[in-house]
Amino acid sequence: MDLRILIRTKKAKVAIIGMGYVGLPHAIEIANCGFSVSGLDIKKERVESLNKGKSYIKDIKDKDLQEITKKRKSRKFE
Repeated sequence: MDLRILIRTKKAKVAIIGMGYVGLPHAIEIANCGFSVSGLDIKKERVESLNKGKSYIKDIKDKDLQEITKKRKSRKFE
C-alpha cells in the first residue's frame, strides 16, 4: 500500500528509537494524532517504567502516558 494512503488513513505504524527527552514526547504526540506507535530503547529501566505507565520525564505526566497506552494508540515499549 502507498505510504501516503497509510498516513492519510492513520494506518501507518510508527517506530521511534530512543525513549528519552526527544523520543518519548514525539511518540506521545504521534499517538495523539491517531497513529500506532512502538517505542524502542536499550535502557531496561525506561522500558519497564513506560510499560507500567510511569513517566521519568518531568514534562510528561503519568496520567497522559497511561491514557495513550489505554487507548491502544501506542504499542508496548521494547
